[in-house]
Amino acid sequence: MADLLDRRQRLAAALCLAAIDLPANAVAAGRQLMQAASVCPGVTMDEIPTNSRREALTKARDILNELISEASAP
Repeated sequence: MADLLDRRQRLAAALCLAAIDLPANAVAAGRQLMQAASVCPGVTMDEIPTNSRREALTKARDILNELISEASAP
């Protein structure tokens, strides 16, 4: 069965799930990262900015903007 989602869609979803405010409890943050990884199998830690919530959300937005512009193209 073919995957209907582009990997970038999965990565954007993972980035949204991983976008947490710091400082955060390590166990809770780990659980949240596991949720993100379950949405985008194979995602690596270098793909997920962990410095700030804003950084992760901005990266997700950039990916979504790219996908939107591709979908709008004829």
